[in-house]
Amino acid sequence: MKSTKQEKFLLPKLSGLAVALLLVGCEREGGSGAGVSAPYSDQAASQPVVCTSCGDLGKLSPRQQAMQQVKQVADSQPKADGGTPEGMVLIPAGTYTLSDTVTHSTMSPLARRGFNRPPVYTYETEAFWIDAHEVTNAEFKQFVDATGYVTTAEKPFDPADFPGLSAQQLAEVRATFKPGAVVFTPPDHAVELDTFNQFLQWWSYVPGASWKYPKGPGSDIADMMDHPVVNVSWYDAKAYAEWAGKQLPNTHQWEIAARGGLVGKEFVWGEAQLGKGGESGREYQANIWQGEFPQANNKADGFVSTAPVGSFPANGFGIYDMAGNVWEWVDDLAPGYPAESGYRTQRGGSYLCSDVYCAAFRPAHSAGSDAYTGLGHTGFRCIRMKQ
Repeated sequence: MKSTKQEKFLLPKLSGLAVALLLVGCEREGGSGAGVSAPYSDQAASQPVVCTSCGDLGKLSPRQQAMQQVKQVADSQPKADGGTPEGMVLIPAGTYTLSDTVTHSTMSPLARRGFNRPPVYTYETEAFWIDAHEVTNAEFKQFVDATGYVTTAEKPFDPADFPGLSAQQLAEVRATFKPGAVVFTPPDHAVELDTFNQFLQWWSYVPGASWKYPKGPGSDIADMMDHPVVNVSWYDAKAYAEWAGKQLPNTHQWEIAARGGLVGKEFVWGEAQLGKGGESGREYQANIWQGEFPQANNKADGFVSTAPVGSFPANGFGIYDMAGNVWEWVDDLAPGYPAESGYRTQRGGSYLCSDVYCAAFRPAHSAGSDAYTGLGHTGFRCIRMKQ
């Protein structure tokens, strides 16, 4: 990335989130990948959000105020009548076995080293519905149109987002700050993947990038209304869920739904990575990366970036895109990070994942990211508990 005054202060935050993030397969400097084999905890899922970028935690930040406004709008919305919600799939109550002990022999040594999964465990849940597909641009637009909500990637400068900076540093950031999101920008050359901060060669903070302009100024979603919304932060996903009368799944609920009734399998569709691909005739079962990462995607699965939801076969529960396409925010704090970091868990991998570098389209994997950051390969889906 080009070095600017803005990035001088943004880059440390971006570096921290990206090492932890999605760039799974990366390891922290001087140690193993975050949360590798760390057990999940229900306590983490129920902890309140502790945000290091909210200034005085005794007061509501502008974004927290926006959340309160969304809640007020949501409270005024008509509630579901108790029937099956449109576009959702019922997950029966029960005790489910999660994670796996698969060898994952197809992964490169780099991807295997960074693979983040807990030991096999069981989780008991009440019945819940889950969205059959990721929230789309069209659905998110309905939310924005109804509420006037402004996403974190569109927010103007807020000093609370830069804790610890001096008054002079804040003045410099204020003078150069432009709202935006972190966007995948493939390099034109091969990259040595097993080096520190190598991800900065394919991730860029792009001013003006948002859910409406996924690649930045000059891009739009006019022909992508059936694609999953991206560049939405965890807080944006939470706000949408509140408005829709739903909630984000916790990490256990997400994996239960992703496995589609299968136990201990490597993929959401079973054991083999390649398959029939459904009616489309595609060889691949999910929208992932093919080719040389990160510089050359050969589009073997039909897509370079996001795909319209439902482009690949559903799993055993009839749920689409639980592997690949976009990472999905879930409610939990990210394992392996201090609670006060505010990092949140992501599941499912994205169109950038493959066995070469990020193998996270497997249901046992999770990653963590800064809750305030919009990312070009991250979206979400919602659940609703069955009363």
